[in-house]
Parts: sequence; C-alpha cells; structure tokens
Amino acid sequence: MLRLPSAVRRPLWLVAILLGITLVGFLLLRAASGAEMSVGVAWYMQYPVFLGRIARGEFGFSVVGDGPVLWVVLGRLPASLVLLTLSLAIAGAVSVSLALVALRHEGRWPDKLICFYATLGLGAAPFWLGLALAILLAEALPIFPALGFGDGLISHAYHFILPSLAIALLFSPAPILALRQTLIRAMESNHVTAMRAQGLDDEAIYRRHVRRNALLPAVGALRERTAWLVGTAAVVEATFKIPGLGSLVVEATLARDFPTAVGALMVVAVAVLLLGQLFDFVAGLVDPRAGQS
Repeated sequence: MLRLPSAVRRPLWLVAILLGITLVGFLLLRAASGAEMSVGVAWYMQYPVFLGRIARGEFGFSVVGDGPVLWVVLGRLPASLVLLTLSLAIAGAVSVSLALVALRHEGRWPDKLICFYATLGLGAAPFWLGLALAILLAEALPIFPALGFGDGLISHAYHFILPSLAIALLFSPAPILALRQTLIRAMESNHVTAMRAQGLDDEAIYRRHVRRNALLPAVGALRERTAWLVGTAAVVEATFKIPGLGSLVVEATLARDFPTAVGALMVVAVAVLLLGQLFDFVAGLVDPRAGQS
C-alpha cells in the first residue's frame, strides 16, 4: 500500500479538514437561513460560490457587531488567544509541578490527594467551576474582578487571571495523570535500577534520562483535549464576560445573527486544528520520531 511521506500527507490532511470545516459552516448557515439561501439552487451548486466568498473574506454582515463579520470576528480573536495562552501556561506549570510531587510521594497522602483532584477534575463542569471561583475569589475574597475585560493593558491582564485559572484547573487533570503514570513507570524501569546501582541519585536520573521521555505522554494528553480546551474557553468567556470568540457565538446565536455565529464557529474550528498542529510540533521537538509518525 502506497504511504505518502509526512511532509506531503499532513498538508493534504489539513486541506481536507479545512474544506470540511467550510462545508459544515455552509450547511449550518443554509439550514439557519432556510428558504432564503436555498430557493431553486441545489446546495452543491451553492457551496462553490460560498467557498469563493470565504476566500475573499466575505462572511456577510454582523448585526451584533454592526460591521463585516470578518472584522468583528478578528476583533474578538486577540482576547481568546490571550486567554488560551495564559491558560496553557498555567496548566503546564500546574501539571508538571503536581506530577513531580506525586512521583516523589508515590502512595502517600500527597500523591493520593493529587490523584483525587485530577480524577475529580476530569468530570468538572466549566460553568460551575467558573462560578465557584468567582464566588470565592471575587466575592468572598475580593482578590480578582469577577466579570468584564477592564481598560488598559494592566487591567486586561488582571481580568484574565480568574478565567485563565478556571480553564487551567479544568485542563490540567489529564496531563497530570498521564505524566505521573509515565514518570512512575520510567523510574521503575530496569535501566533506571541499573543507574541507581552505579551510584546516581534519583534527581540526576530524572534530569538526564527520564524527563524527555516523560513529557511526550503529557503532550499527547494535551493534544487529545484540544477541542475540549477551546470549547471550555468559549464557556468560560461567556461566564466571565470576556469579549472573545466564545462570547461572540453566544451573543450572535441569541440575536439570531447566524452569519456571525457561523463565522465565529468556523474560526474556532480552525483554531482547534492549528492548536493540534502546535502540540504535534512540540511532540516532535520532544521526540523527533513522534513528529514523523
């Protein structure tokens, strides 16, 4: 069976997925607009026209944004990107730190407590956790603002802390469990036992031989939850009134502004795709063999 090289296969796969995203967006818009878009013309005849408009950046007019859909969506994109970046940074720091604590205290109460948190976090609801954090850290202990975006760079950063923390706490359980399990298996392997017999301590063994191999499953766990991450960020945006793509979808849907809602959803789908590619790139840096698969 002919197997294309990765350098050819991945771009073709990306093009196919992007076409799929545009097709889903077209069908959603066609279903929402009803007869207006479908009188006398089959959908497969309308789709190429739709593709041509998308290629020219013509997504329609936004009622909620009072302007072209493309510019309204792009105006909301920076807030979503900042929120995702901060959330991933916090989630990465939390995941690595707690996995190392669990490794050092394997089988004892710190390890059990971390595993309990991670297992519980896998099933937590974004809206309820966001609400709980807002009540605790914005109302009971007024440390952070509960809602809004603020004015000015420092105020924006301050308003991002609470929603970023909510997303990170929801996102970190899977990589915590994956990294903990991989670290434990690695530290119990035969070659690590041989290194200990040669006089190397656990810290040196972890730093020189275990760390790189242990990171790959954690990156894989992050990769598998990419769509979940973006969807959760959308819910958290709406909960904390952050003016990003997630809150734009909610506003447009409630206002029956379907071109804006579909345009924002298509950008979100592309963001999921690109974020997955970013995780694949990071996995390739950690282990070049992973990047060639």
